Amino acid sequence: MAGQTSYTLLDHSNEQSTVRFYTPDLNAGNIAAYVDDNVGGHLGDMRLAIAALSEMNHLRRAVVATRIVDNAVLPASASAQRERKALVTYRDTVTGKLYSITIPGFNMVGAEAGTDILDLDVAQWVAFVTVFEANFVSELGNAVQVVTAKHVGRSS
Repeated sequence: MAGQTSYTLLDHSNEQSTVRFYTPDLNAGNIAAYVDDNVGGHLGDMRLAIAALSEMNHLRRAVVATRIVDNAVLPASASAQRERKALVTYRDTVTGKLYSITIPGFNMVGAEAGTDILDLDVAQWVAFVTVFEANFVSELGNAVQVVTAKHVGRSS
């Protein structure tokens, strides 16, 4: 499946919009051109082309080497809703800066009675934390540590 490059722009009222383009799968032979943000590089040339057409400021660019698309079918569970989320807070182990991610369609594993706090000692959470801390980093590239998880929801 093709890769993808996205350009996120910021407007005058601090709202973001993203423009996405598909790329060929990136490999050793073509990745340098697609991640080159300078004039002459695919990333940089498209950034300049978009800037010539938009009054918004560039906020960030992301290049994904390949996309893997699953042939998902609707979940059997009626409670599989994106509004039911687990909010995971983690910190950069060098700077101490806090970050968060949400896991949509949360199945309530580790939910503690009478609270929104999730028990990170439950096997499914231990597995998540282990993989996350071992393989993912902060935006600065530093190691991360999961701090908390809690159940959050959103009205539709």
